[in-house]
Amino acid sequence: MTSTLNKLVSRYNSVSLIVRIVIGMIIGLILALICPGAQWISLFGDLFVGALKAIAPILVFVLVSSALVQGQEKLDSRFALVLILYLVSTLLASVVAVIGSFMFPQTLVLNVAAAEGRKGTACLHGRQKRQVTRKLLRAYHYSNYTRLYNDSK
Repeated sequence: MTSTLNKLVSRYNSVSLIVRIVIGMIIGLILALICPGAQWISLFGDLFVGALKAIAPILVFVLVSSALVQGQEKLDSRFALVLILYLVSTLLASVVAVIGSFMFPQTLVLNVAAAEGRKGTACLHGRQKRQVTRKLLRAYHYSNYTRLYNDSK
């Protein structure tokens, strides 16, 4: 059993990453055509994209930090260019986010009582707790935190 698994893993690793990605896309396309209503299939893609969103900033930070630490006494101009491009792209991303937030403003209601037009306490009971919990889990799953307040489901 383990020798078969080792052979399978070694054969899988011998194939180019690009070929594996293309095979995965083809399998996804076939599954979408065969089972168009199966929502559970999209869970794999959502988890993969969510994992990429979670790891990418940390990976970039660690790589840049590692390059700084392992750098020679005199950093060459290529590394300085990489560092400048990293800082400029971060600045541009934040400027685009600010401009986008002004172009497409969102109204966030942070109080359940205010959202429902009630006065008094914002204490959650039964159904409201389930709705808030469902919205939190859905927003976390899709990495869409504005959905907490804009989702009617």
